[in-house]
Parts: sequence; C-alpha cells; structure tokens
Amino acid sequence: MKTYDQVKAILHAEQDLNANGFRCNGLSYKVDHDASRAEMTCADSLKQFERALEFLQQCVHGKSVWKGATSYTWKHLAERLRNDSGYNISNGIFIAAAIHLGFTIKRIPNSPNCFLNISKESIPEDTY
Repeated sequence: MKTYDQVKAILHAEQDLNANGFRCNGLSYKVDHDASRAEMTCADSLKQFERALEFLQQCVHGKSVWKGATSYTWKHLAERLRNDSGYNISNGIFIAAAIHLGFTIKRIPNSPNCFLNISKESIPEDTY
C-alpha cells in the first residue's frame, strides 16, 4: 500500500485526527479541522509520515501506554533522528504513523496529544 493510501485509511478510521493532532475543545486557538486533515495528504506530509515510520520502526512496543511522554514529545525525538535542518514532523502525522505500525494510543482529554505504548527504553541514543 502506498504512503498516500496508508494516510487516507488512517484519516478514514480516525475522524478527529488532523495535522495538529486530535481535534479538541481545549485549544486556545481555532484549527480548521477539514483543512488540517487535507494537509496530511500533501507531498510534504507524506514525507513526514515516512520519516516518522523510520523513527518508530526503531522503537519497541511497550506492554502498556507510557504516560512519561506525549505524542508531541515523541515527534520531537523523531525530528532529531537526522541532523537535517528543516526536518519537521507534524504531531498528527506522527500519530498516524504510530497507528499504522500498531502502537496503542490513549488520547489525552482536551489535548491534541496522546500517550503511546512506546517503550521508553527503545529511544534511539542518537536522538538525544
């Protein structure tokens, strides 16, 4: 399945997911949910998805969701996987990649972020 189709399938299954993360009422700013979802299938976002997969494939699925880091924290670690300037991954794309690889997510109420069952011991050393 091609990257575009993978992201579209996740967007179909996760109606509250957009490039910012999950739709929520707790944001102090308004996100155009539909436009943000459409952004997730543009060429740049699909590259971000592949980069997130590259990071997540190095991670171990934990037995339970770890609440020591949010999806936003993890996406920053994924951005540091390479030392390229301008290496960005949106929170929503990172969550989509985690879902695609079968990680468990637990949404945080009134937040665009979630917790995942990524084992903290599996964080690649070169991301620090």
